[in-house]
Amino acid sequence: MKPEPLVLLNHQEGEGLLVRPVHGMLALVLERCPERWPDLVRDARHGTTVQHTLLDHVDTTKLTDDVLAACGAAVALGEWADLAKPQSSQHARLRHISDRVSRHPRLREMASDQLHEASADCLRRGRLLHATSLRRLRDHEVTSLAHALALTSAGDKDLAKIWAAVIGLPEPTAVEHRSEFDGDEPVPPRRLLNDDHRISALAALASNPHLDRRPALEVLEELHSVEVRWLVADDDVPT
Repeated sequence: MKPEPLVLLNHQEGEGLLVRPVHGMLALVLERCPERWPDLVRDARHGTTVQHTLLDHVDTTKLTDDVLAACGAAVALGEWADLAKPQSSQHARLRHISDRVSRHPRLREMASDQLHEASADCLRRGRLLHATSLRRLRDHEVTSLAHALALTSAGDKDLAKIWAAVIGLPEPTAVEHRSEFDGDEPVPPRRLLNDDHRISALAALASNPHLDRRPALEVLEELHSVEVRWLVADDDVPT
């Protein structure tokens, strides 16, 4: 089994190098002293390290609003901004940021400015939405980028570009998947598709309030009819 790659989390002076295996061990230590988190996240020397650890390893229900808000500065993973191979490293950075938002939904309110700035920075540094870059992405990389931007971006033009890229992915096939437990109930649209990656990415983007819905709605006719039903049935998609 290959060892887990070492990932630099913070290289500021005095902070030292923290790599993933140590990161997990530190989380176990922190779990034992939650009463100290408010002070530790603001510690001049180790605060950033603690913030990263809490964001990546601690259940959001255990973090008070005060502690989570104090972690806002670490959300953007600024330490990854200048990594080599910017197209892949900034895509990975953006995915990691969106994973943190998915893990801690309150960040969308508490750290909205940091999220939006970090998302735009990742796109700019990695040239992630340039036409040439998008053409090089595999289908799952396009939907991964869409899900990340759905949680982090406030750029209507950026969201429109990724929306168009997702629309351009291959159309799924409608296949009925029934089970003996379905009875006479109609099969949910999600289960009628052989692949729901495209429509789930569109649904995620549609839930972002910064997406310009008018041009987005204009391309719905390009979707499979079952995909449209999928969107209509999704409670998270605003009508």
